[in-house]
Amino acid sequence: MTTIKDERDEREAKAEQIAAQMPEDRGGILCEAMAAIDAIDAAVLACDDGAAEAAALRYEAAIWKLNGKTYFGCMAGPDAGGVIARKVCSAPDGTAPKWGQAGEFVATVQGTRALVSVSEGFGVRSTHFEFRAVDLDRPFISQTGYRSCFATPTGGATVKQAAEAMLAEHMSNGMCMVGDDYRVRRVEDERPWLAELATQPVEAFADATGQLGFSF
Repeated sequence: MTTIKDERDEREAKAEQIAAQMPEDRGGILCEAMAAIDAIDAAVLACDDGAAEAAALRYEAAIWKLNGKTYFGCMAGPDAGGVIARKVCSAPDGTAPKWGQAGEFVATVQGTRALVSVSEGFGVRSTHFEFRAVDLDRPFISQTGYRSCFATPTGGATVKQAAEAMLAEHMSNGMCMVGDDYRVRRVEDERPWLAELATQPVEAFADATGQLGFSF
């Protein structure tokens, strides 16, 4: 019977084997991590599950080596291997990330804008999507102005396309205005780069009660 310890030992052994082919310096290891993300993204877009799995193992091995050749505490703080790799390999602010990469951007579906934060879910094989309302005076997919989703990479689709599809699906299930109490919290979600985006044009919409409203 396989135990958790056996699985942990097997994972460490696999990381050691892959990491043995990597440079010893931090910069070189981070280059390996970024190359692994590129490979994950290419494999997902090509619907190649085997290549995606191999690239994910390569990324995890880079984290293992950055973290002092152990997975223990690899996400425990700013100096942990996983945290360093995620920060260095993140997409630029406002740019949709690749699969396996962290980042934030704005998705727009039928005039509804959402700040999308993308990060690892349960390892790089799972993706955590967080949707936050950008225009607090317009209907959104949640009264709180926030929605969290976990998903596996979508073969043949970019992260941006996957996020837009999720947003569209939630919109089809119903929209509502962000509650007054939550608007204050959502203001705290503002990012400096968001101010550079063009504001939404004035347009009419029907709120949850069917009343006609205007967005400025």
